[in-house]
Amino acid sequence: MRDNEFAYIPGKSSGGDFPLRNFLPPIPEHDLSTWVSENQLADRLLIDPISANPVLPIKLAQRGYRVLASRSNPINWLLTEVMSEPDFQKSISSAVNILLISRRNDQTLEDTFSQIYQTACVGCEKKIQAQGFIWEKDGQYPIGKIYTCPKCGDSGERDIAKEDIENLDNLGNLHIYHGRAMQMVGAKEKYEKDSVLDALACYLPRALYVCMILANRLRTIELDKHSKKFLRAALLLVFNDAHTLRHWPDRDYRFLQLTVPQRYLEKNLYLSLLNAHQHWPSGDHPIPVTYWPKIPGKDGGICFFQSRLARKSDIFHELNNLAITTVFPRPGRAYWTLSALWAGWLWGKNAVKPIRSALQRRRYDWFWYAKAINKSFSRLQITEKTSVRIFGIFPYFTPNLLFGLFAGMDSAGFQLQGAAYRESKKLLQAEWSPASVNNSENTENGDLEKTIRYCLRWGVDPVNFQELLMSVIIQSSLDGKIANHISDIEESAFSRFNNRLKNAIDKSNYIQAISQEGSPGTQYYNQSAAKDHKPMAEEIERFVLQVLRNSLEISTHAVDRLVCNRFTGNLTPDQELVYIILDTYADREDHVVHLRENESDLRRKKDREEISSCLHNLGEKLGFAVYQDPHITWAEKSTHTVISEFFISNTLAFSGLLAAPRVHEKAQRFFIYPGSRAGLLFYRLQHDPRMAAAVRENWHLIKYRHIRRIAEREVLSLSTWQELIDSDPPLREPPAQMQIM
Repeated sequence: MRDNEFAYIPGKSSGGDFPLRNFLPPIPEHDLSTWVSENQLADRLLIDPISANPVLPIKLAQRGYRVLASRSNPINWLLTEVMSEPDFQKSISSAVNILLISRRNDQTLEDTFSQIYQTACVGCEKKIQAQGFIWEKDGQYPIGKIYTCPKCGDSGERDIAKEDIENLDNLGNLHIYHGRAMQMVGAKEKYEKDSVLDALACYLPRALYVCMILANRLRTIELDKHSKKFLRAALLLVFNDAHTLRHWPDRDYRFLQLTVPQRYLEKNLYLSLLNAHQHWPSGDHPIPVTYWPKIPGKDGGICFFQSRLARKSDIFHELNNLAITTVFPRPGRAYWTLSALWAGWLWGKNAVKPIRSALQRRRYDWFWYAKAINKSFSRLQITEKTSVRIFGIFPYFTPNLLFGLFAGMDSAGFQLQGAAYRESKKLLQAEWSPASVNNSENTENGDLEKTIRYCLRWGVDPVNFQELLMSVIIQSSLDGKIANHISDIEESAFSRFNNRLKNAIDKSNYIQAISQEGSPGTQYYNQSAAKDHKPMAEEIERFVLQVLRNSLEISTHAVDRLVCNRFTGNLTPDQELVYIILDTYADREDHVVHLRENESDLRRKKDREEISSCLHNLGEKLGFAVYQDPHITWAEKSTHTVISEFFISNTLAFSGLLAAPRVHEKAQRFFIYPGSRAGLLFYRLQHDPRMAAAVRENWHLIKYRHIRRIAEREVLSLSTWQELIDSDPPLREPPAQMQIM
């Protein structure tokens, strides 16, 4: 088995508004650029053979890197080009102003559009612009409207008025624009036409009316080529605002399918056009953009290359100093179909050719994904003789798509070097290099049981089936047992892999299944794993505490990075756990943390001594014989029978106590800990069913402060003690944690 020593690179959420954000895979800040800089690859040409997110080449080029980006989707290409320009927001605004003052039927386009979405304010009855109209699926008319009146301040959701219906009807027969929208795409085959019809079903007649006016005006308006590029960028944002995929009330989610919600919002496209320049990320400086074979200069830039050109000939044969940085997109029929639609509206039928295949397919499964990845990377014609490193991130992954990714990369001749993911972030990172040899063995013949044992070698921590499946897929790819050639990939391969894993678990005599009440699914652990392993949460707690004690102050991101460097591969901890541990021991200000004063060794030593003294006094007050060897016990004076055991700890490292055989079978067991550990304790009880079960059966968990309060009581009886010991539970509600970036 090859060790998975890949260290996950924590990033910050890209955040902010940017065009088509709900369609595009996210790019956490600094993930790819950090990998490039830390591996000393800044002088290499960075190739993105997929170009799934138009912001990625911008982010890399802004750091001075030279980027070769595939021009596979004209929509992504347009966004990248526009965001590379100086003052592009101003250029977009200027182009829109020229468009709005152009005339149509003896009136300006602005006058035409401003009337389309007018409504009367309920408060002052003045004519204003509605921000949008609320519809129900399959409804003939909207049922509500949203506005903020600039005159009287009335704001919110209001019922639709008779005048709003009349205003809509006065636009005339809008269905004629449906045919025009279809014609611009140039779909020929029935399957392509059906796909376009599915996309157009996400546009209301009024929205199509506006979109077609804009698309027609784009073809006739007198603007130079450069200005038209910015106008296309503005219209693209309008086309995106025009579809009905948005829920109402609004919620943030990704549009993967062409599915109209039961209740949705029709946006005011006149306002969308006026504000089109506002919804873009601000660039630090303009970025040079060239086209193959003109490679960017030493100061960085972006060079576009045609995907079909790379397939026909080895265009990179003279480039030996390369790196590949990319985002693997989760298949999304909605974006790829709409991209074809928008390309036709913005440029015409010829622009649809590079993505016409999006109109020919509706189902994107792991099998298709494997072949698509193979095609994207095989066309680079990179061999083991080429000095190349590959790093990719996969947002919103699923086990079957991950299987497809690794099958595609393996069969394209690239060997996985390591991978790690964070389930809560739904983000996987992985690194490959050109394969030196072709393994004759594949997953079907591999020793799956051996792989499972290896993945569960840290058997103290239970994992659910999906986590185990992910680990086994990654390990199988590391060992070269997924696919050696594209012909090895069969459509049933993943289901067979999945079933083999389930059968191996069912027949295993070393995998123990456990479930927890209130938690979904079953978890598994290797009951024969090494006994000297501690739960990962305890190891991480110890490590973070050590980092904090060695630093006067340190950023939360730096701590997270150190943790990921220490716990690699499938041992990568969730960011929530790291932040909860930081919240347990540290104070923070602007994402900089420092160890609290009361967490010093000296202070915590005094706390332990104080609690120990309290327990001695309490035991004697209740009439028990008190011993300490090494922990405190209370015993009956007459029989010397131990009835209570107390374990005092400044941390939550008590897995050894849970696993150790009991010396005093009938004694109550107490774990005494600082109250600031409550959030971490809650997390561990929620994520480890074995620990939760052991605590429920055998333990009382008591905070330092509770022992102090009980010790301050002047009068205390044994019955009162029994009533009080559990009156301050470990955690009533989860505390507010640090914001996870």
